[in-house]
Amino acid sequence: IIPMVTETIKPTEFVVLPSKCPSCNSKLVWSGVHLKCTNPNCYDTMVYQVEHFVKTMEIETMSAVTLRKLNVRTIVDLYDLTEKEIESIEGFGKVRAKEIVSQINKSLVTKPWKLLAAFGIPLIGRTASKAILSRYNFYRLFELDKMNDLGLGPTISQSFFDHIKEYQYIFDYLVGKGLKFEKEKKSMLSGKEIALTGKGPLGRKELTEMIEELGGSVKTVSAK
Repeated sequence: IIPMVTETIKPTEFVVLPSKCPSCNSKLVWSGVHLKCTNPNCYDTMVYQVEHFVKTMEIETMSAVTLRKLNVRTIVDLYDLTEKEIESIEGFGKVRAKEIVSQINKSLVTKPWKLLAAFGIPLIGRTASKAILSRYNFYRLFELDKMNDLGLGPTISQSFFDHIKEYQYIFDYLVGKGLKFEKEKKSMLSGKEIALTGKGPLGRKELTEMIEELGGSVKTVSAK
């Protein structure tokens, strides 16, 4: 159902949008519906990118606050942390330091789609990552050069090709750290694409999780 505005109940007040990044004072530009900082070395932007990686990889006990306290700005900084280094920072003891390093090392055994989604490439979330990796081995992602090879829309494909090579050094670094991919189990829905529409016996979220657990992927309804 597409909603339609019939009348304005109360006029909104005029809002002045910022033109400078509140963190580094660099210029802000529109990216879709978002205002983004143009400075690749902006401290807050770097921390938020690592926070996204941490959340997607399900590294527990790590938040943006913790990342700032540990002075972690990049994914490489995260995996370079040592127990001794963490212990030396105020507010962290031996037990917590050991737990943090354990959780970080544990994330080196993961699913391919989870790592790709964790990179934070615009428009490449878990669904797009699963779709791409249902076609290609992770090691081949950095060699792809034809947009129609992905089986995704032109906007998502373009975003992938615009950014994927930026993450090759991170991937190579993680491999050197011992990165290993869990083997995907084949099941009744492996490789199948399913569109959900209308009312179902369960909520859309629950159905999506069930389908993905059985190896399938959920797509939106389109002309195709």
